[in-house]
Amino acid sequence: MTFKLAALALSTALIAGCTESPGDPASFDGSYRLQLLDGQPIQGSASLTIDGDALSGEGPCNRYTTSNGAEWPSVALAPIASTRRACLIEGGESGFFDAMAQVTQASLSDGVLDLTGPRHSLKFVSE
Repeated sequence: MTFKLAALALSTALIAGCTESPGDPASFDGSYRLQLLDGQPIQGSASLTIDGDALSGEGPCNRYTTSNGAEWPSVALAPIASTRRACLIEGGESGFFDAMAQVTQASLSDGVLDLTGPRHSLKFVSE
């Protein structure tokens, strides 16, 4: 009987330890690949890595970094810093960075990260 109670207590503690609240920054941590920008695929590809308040990745042509000045799931990105390689992908890079700069909310469900703002939405999938 004591073994069963101990096992039940341990499994309950493990389950509780794995549950993160929606506003917990760690719940958004991870690496993602952009699937859709405003419901459409972008030319090229883009990635996003979230580590607490730090965001970084690679747009269709250049690497970028920024930080979230709000508490997740709210988003208030600092100006995006990026490398300045020449980009032959028409509109992909500027459209991606423009949409990222306007993001105000984040949601994560089943490995799908949605970043939304008043005029744009970005859908990422976990890598």
